[in-house]
Amino acid sequence: VEPSENNLLVQEEMLEEVISNRNAVPKSLAHMSAVQFLNARNRARGLQTPLSNFEKISSVCEGTSPEERSLQMMKAALLIIEAALPLGAVDTSSRGAWRPDVAECWRSLVEKAQDAANLMGTFVLLEHAINKQWLTTEAEEVLTSMPLHWKAVSEASASSVAMRISLLDGGIKYKRIERG
Repeated sequence: VEPSENNLLVQEEMLEEVISNRNAVPKSLAHMSAVQFLNARNRARGLQTPLSNFEKISSVCEGTSPEERSLQMMKAALLIIEAALPLGAVDTSSRGAWRPDVAECWRSLVEKAQDAANLMGTFVLLEHAINKQWLTTEAEEVLTSMPLHWKAVSEASASSVAMRISLLDGGIKYKRIERG
């Protein structure tokens, strides 16, 4: 088959679909900036930590409320962001705030979150652990102007969690790597 622009475009789309399916990323989250870094080298989660099944986490039973569907999708989105964090973005040292056992516990808390307040609580833990040098100036400015963490948790709603997740995903410098 002769290479043509159309053939190359189709091949690129097929490759993106294969990668997305391999990571089990729901189609509605495929637009996230973090998705393209899930299989990149030098991620903070290390090579030993397998990726979560984001599709399974985001799935719900028929008849589930729209808020519950949103909550499940936001859980997957938050786990995608954490899985794509570059080396250096969080302190993964043996005494670090995001050492492997803490990160594993955090992932469990995300998956078990029952409502927007629980999920916001896990979000602020991650946000607090991220080194500000891995955030764009714009994202850092907006995040610092948001309600304080305690207020964000006590007044959490699905929309406030979604907004913060979207802001964080768009504001992380996923390409920046720092080796200890």
